[in-house]
Amino acid sequence: MRARLANRLWLWQCAGEHARFLRACRRPSIAQQTLLNDYIKRNAATRFGREHDFHKIKNTIDFIRRVPIADWSRIEPYVRSIANDGEHQALTAERVLFFEETSGSTARSKWIPYTATLRSEFQRAVCAWLHHLHRERPRALHG
Repeated sequence: MRARLANRLWLWQCAGEHARFLRACRRPSIAQQTLLNDYIKRNAATRFGREHDFHKIKNTIDFIRRVPIADWSRIEPYVRSIANDGEHQALTAERVLFFEETSGSTARSKWIPYTATLRSEFQRAVCAWLHHLHRERPRALHG
């Protein structure tokens, strides 16, 4: 009984995230551009942002031109400088809470820097997903 009540309260709280996600799905290009602009603005003063002229990026085309697709070998120095040297603004303006090590199933493991924003984005995504799951399969969360 307690689990069911807790699930209902949590799902009620998740309704807003689900609605926000559905609004974003109606205009995905705008939602993605808004999110990209926010990331660029918040991280323009980081070493990565300065090296890639984030302050000059106005749209997706600018981003594509200034920020090349990168594999781990191009990102690793930034992550290592945060982890080993305490350079807090190497890759993100936000303080890194911890590093999550990937499993390394296809290559050696990598470190994913977790910030409060990243954690919040994961939580919001899970919230939207579970709210949708509950709407489609209500008994799935009767736990």
